[in-house]
Amino acid sequence: MSSTAKVAAVLLLSTTMTCGFNLPWGSVKPWAGSAVGARGDSCRREERVRLRGRFCHALACRMGASDNGEVITSLAAIADMERKKQQEEELRNSDSIMWECLKGTLQSKQELREEQRKHGADVASCTYPAPEPLMKFMKKGKDRVADVISSFAPVTQEQVIEAFSSGALLADLSHWGGLVVTGEDRYKFVSGLCTNRVVGLKPGDVRPACFLSKVGRTVDLTTLAVLSDSILILCSPNRVLQLFQDLDALIFPKDKVKCLDISDGLARFHILGPKAEELISRMKDLKLPGPFRSSPLVLDGRSMNGLVLQGAGCSAAGYTLVASAGDGKVLWEELMRVAGPEVVCVGQTGWEVVRTVDGVPAAGAELTLDYNPLEAGLWSTVSFDKGCYIGQESMARLKTYDGVKQNLWAIHFPVDSSGVDNSVALLGAKLFAEREGQARSVGSITSVLPEPLHTEDGQVFHCLGYVKGGLETKDTTIFAELADDDGGSSERRKGVVRNIPFATRTVQQSADNLVS
Repeated sequence: MSSTAKVAAVLLLSTTMTCGFNLPWGSVKPWAGSAVGARGDSCRREERVRLRGRFCHALACRMGASDNGEVITSLAAIADMERKKQQEEELRNSDSIMWECLKGTLQSKQELREEQRKHGADVASCTYPAPEPLMKFMKKGKDRVADVISSFAPVTQEQVIEAFSSGALLADLSHWGGLVVTGEDRYKFVSGLCTNRVVGLKPGDVRPACFLSKVGRTVDLTTLAVLSDSILILCSPNRVLQLFQDLDALIFPKDKVKCLDISDGLARFHILGPKAEELISRMKDLKLPGPFRSSPLVLDGRSMNGLVLQGAGCSAAGYTLVASAGDGKVLWEELMRVAGPEVVCVGQTGWEVVRTVDGVPAAGAELTLDYNPLEAGLWSTVSFDKGCYIGQESMARLKTYDGVKQNLWAIHFPVDSSGVDNSVALLGAKLFAEREGQARSVGSITSVLPEPLHTEDGQVFHCLGYVKGGLETKDTTIFAELADDDGGSSERRKGVVRNIPFATRTVQQSADNLVS
């Protein structure tokens, strides 16, 4: 079949199907002399089905396809690709800074990684599987492949924690995800999908928010940054494909909204710790934003395609720098120029240490379809007054009826008395507690630090895990049941429940009271 015929087929199919180019039948005028225009809605629908069936059957013969469904699926994919190209064109014409994230992404990211290798970066390719399609007849999307910095020049866990608590830490998270939502209805659209208030925000505002399943379980913890012409959604690397699929599927033909995945074109750096502001203030002409705000990224009088956000995704003071991959190399060179000996550079491995010590829940570990954001200690991301959104009813019931029956805690197992050879053995272990004179199952361990941690409890294996019970669970004794070499249960190891700095656990700490 010739390319011209294929294009004609896609155009015809887009008008005979309600998918395609989001072109509703109501906007297509019937041809002159046709009886379709004189019939009622039901007759008109029957005529469409008949025409579509005849067209697809003829096209199947021309293309050698096995059935009409195969033709519809393949042509719908082509039409969807054309629609996305149109969205990119509109974004480019809007002069949005996010357009830069769609240009030359592969080469720009490679240039950034080559520069980082000069500073000892260990770069490896990582594959994030595509989510299952929403409907059976849909084709599964492509997996996402990204270059991830696992670490820089050898840095120990102790050095990372020391920099986090008393110095400055620079984390490269450029492999994480980013979506941009544009269009007149973007505020209403995003607000109807996440837990925090979006309608009423102004350019420069920044808010944390969770995206939930329809029953209120956590899909991802994100950061929303409002721009003059769009909303930037910063998300986890293993959830960006899922979020994009969910958001794109909820855009209806008449919605004035478009969603684009710009992950491959983003450079993202987190600067955190007590000396983070001192470090970032050395960057010439860089304007620091206030709480829950962002400011344009300007270096040495040059306006770059990026933002400076207050907050670094943890409880410690810090900032997040987001830029197009094209400006990522320049930004990294400037960070290396101003970085002193107190600055420790880390990749994903170092970030895992920071977030586990701080108690930041991660997608795929603490944030799964088994837990809701209130259980994960994310009350600060939830607005109970904003109105309807996906999962809102579940959040309202949990608040009204005091329905949070388990919480995310840190759990410490003393190294010298736990009987555990290494922390890896604790990952996934079931937790038990003595209640009413009996040992009862109360939860499980979701994350562990790879090496022992020095705390007020001495040298411990530091873990994160969900434990049934209210806030009174803090400081109680708990046991972990480990599996033996044969897969059966072995003796239990004694630990203690501790609080985590990042968690917010009360209505007073909810998003409604977070920003005045």
